[in-house]
Amino acid sequence: MRTPIGLKLALFSGLGIALAVGMVANQWVSNLNITEAAAAVGREQTILNGIQNADQALTGIRIAVGDIQLADSPEKVQVAAAAVRSAMTSGQDGLTIPINIALKPDVLRDIQTGLGKYGETALKMPAAIRFEQGKRQVDDTLLATQFNELVAAREQVLKATAASLTNARRFTDEARQASSDAISRATIIGLAFGVATVLTLLGSALFSWLTIARPIRTMVVAMQAIARGATDTTVSGTQRTDEVGDMARAFEENALRIATSARDREQEAQAANERRQVMFDLAGSFE
Repeated sequence: MRTPIGLKLALFSGLGIALAVGMVANQWVSNLNITEAAAAVGREQTILNGIQNADQALTGIRIAVGDIQLADSPEKVQVAAAAVRSAMTSGQDGLTIPINIALKPDVLRDIQTGLGKYGETALKMPAAIRFEQGKRQVDDTLLATQFNELVAAREQVLKATAASLTNARRFTDEARQASSDAISRATIIGLAFGVATVLTLLGSALFSWLTIARPIRTMVVAMQAIARGATDTTVSGTQRTDEVGDMARAFEENALRIATSARDREQEAQAANERRQVMFDLAGSFE
């Protein structure tokens, strides 16, 4: 079966192009996957930071509530109340961005709402504490009622925060693992494409050398020998079915024509010599 050299080279070139396209496609898809995974990591980390900040705000409000209960002056009550407002505002504001980017923001809204309720309840406690003539007076009934509301609000926030922290940590770990897997997968596939491309290029170079360059060089050497008069030189590659075989057979035919022409010239020269000798002999006989 005749297989042109051009077709063989085209197959190598096509394979190389396909591998190059595969490398580009792999890089593009890998970049998308890595970017998406990195965005997921950033999103989950932002959500986790917001929940942790809310948890710290909850602790800050609890500490400020204790300061209100132990305050022995109106000034200390005001300082503790300001601490409650600051912690509540910080915790709620820290959840704004996580709520906007979360895939399921309802739990975060519950934390934000519960934190506000807890803080507002804590800010009602100073109403149960009065200072008259430097003496601290407490409305125990009102304080007990507010304290019970405070405990209920805190338990609600703690429950939501604990569940959210668990989920956020799990999602963050999964996002990090997905990012790491995407990078590893892109590296392995890229390495495979690279090795395949190098092997294809090496195969193409070896094919060109063994099936094109070296046979043509051999034919050139044979033709040079024939040109120098070695008409019995053998031309290799005549058995091939491609273009190189066509060239070898053409060279062999030329070599045969050159050899035939040389023999014809030798025979003509010999015949001319024989005729000349006959003429000499006739001339001698005549004289």
